[in-house]
Amino acid sequence: MPEYLERSELEALLAWPTPAISNAVELFNIRERNDGFMLPQIQCRFPHLKPMVGFAVTGMISAASLIFASPMNSL
Repeated sequence: MPEYLERSELEALLAWPTPAISNAVELFNIRERNDGFMLPQIQCRFPHLKPMVGFAVTGMISAASLIFASPMNSL
């Protein structure tokens, strides 16, 4: 079972800007430093909101997937 951060640890991360966290993670040498970067066109869309921290999950969806049986297929 993974070890999750405590609430106090997550709240402590709020004191750090995202680029500082990203730079620190690069030091783990998990992947190449030029892999996974963001382009300058990425902008904060809601600058009036406070920073947030938490857990995220990513997924991949493919339009080439097989059609599965569902009630919507019979419409």
